[in-house]
Amino acid sequence: MEHEDIILDSIWSEMEQANTNVFYAELLIDKHLKRNKLFNAFVTCFSIGGAGFGFIDIMVPAILCGAMAIAEIIKSIFPCFIMKPDDISRLSSLSIKCDNYFYTLKKVFDNLFCDKIDSEKAEEEYYKAIKSNSTNKEEISRLFGKIDKKMNAIAAQKNEKFLNKIYHG
Repeated sequence: MEHEDIILDSIWSEMEQANTNVFYAELLIDKHLKRNKLFNAFVTCFSIGGAGFGFIDIMVPAILCGAMAIAEIIKSIFPCFIMKPDDISRLSSLSIKCDNYFYTLKKVFDNLFCDKIDSEKAEEEYYKAIKSNSTNKEEISRLFGKIDKKMNAIAAQKNEKFLNKIYHG
């Protein structure tokens, strides 16, 4: 295998991962936004229920308040179930950075594949891109937490479709 082929394969693999991360982040953000809406609806309903049904029985507000407290504790202890709005915002920002990283890699890949640059220059640009993205990788990994295999498969499928459309018509 030639040096150029090795670099092309390396860039391609990194492009696949970066773009899959973008799609996975989008799916994860959507999932957590839906959960946040449901959680807020739950809290609102229980608050209204506690206030509205307090005149029927004195225990109703106490029970509903206890349920809301348990829900808040679970939300705090297990952020994987309901991501904090700040984390959703950071993940969205990182998704944009990942997308930019993908297009940086794509440019290097395309230039090398079309012989606009040689393999040494491509390798230099490739490693420069990897280095500049290293802190983003770390942060996105932390925000992703445990990878949902089903969601990851959907993201990988979207990525494959996207790349096939670009490179295979």
